[in-house]
Amino acid sequence: MFRAGRGEGYTAAAPIQTGNTILTMKPGLTTKPGLGIDFGGVIMPLTDRTRGPDTQFSGDFLHTPPNPGAVEEIRTLAGTFDGNVWIVSKAGPRMQSLTLDWLRHQDFFRRTGMDETHIRFCRERTDKEPICRDLGITHFVDDRVHIMQILQGTVANLYLFGDKEGNRSAREWITLVDDWPEAAEAILGDLAKLKC
Repeated sequence: MFRAGRGEGYTAAAPIQTGNTILTMKPGLTTKPGLGIDFGGVIMPLTDRTRGPDTQFSGDFLHTPPNPGAVEEIRTLAGTFDGNVWIVSKAGPRMQSLTLDWLRHQDFFRRTGMDETHIRFCRERTDKEPICRDLGITHFVDDRVHIMQILQGTVANLYLFGDKEGNRSAREWITLVDDWPEAAEAILGDLAKLKC
């Protein structure tokens, strides 16, 4: 079923089989493309970042819909990445449980075509880097510039979700996207360049 991080660090990844696509990412490095997606603010909208945790699970949170276009675009990307799409999220035990409740209630994995075992939690944001390295993530979507900085030497294609205007200075080293249709277009464009 779901794999979640335990204690310090994270749960290591099982071997990944994603089809026959093999891309050369760097001289001497051959890998299959992999997509990592943050949860709070990227899949599930934030209610108010200034008041605490990334994603506020309050009230009738199970009925909070995903960000507009998330399900449709992730479904497209899951097919394009031969299923090698992962949720990588910083969350303690309580947030992990609430996240998994929301994903189940939304029937997220069936609706997107994602494998329900393709979720990794970590306790510290810096732990996203070894998770991405271990999973072979080549593309990552997050809503925090800080995460982009952590992943910069590990993940070749970084997409900062939301608030393009407030993050203009990062435009030189990451791709800024406002929403899921724009994110999918950018990811598919970068993936097409890799296949050339």
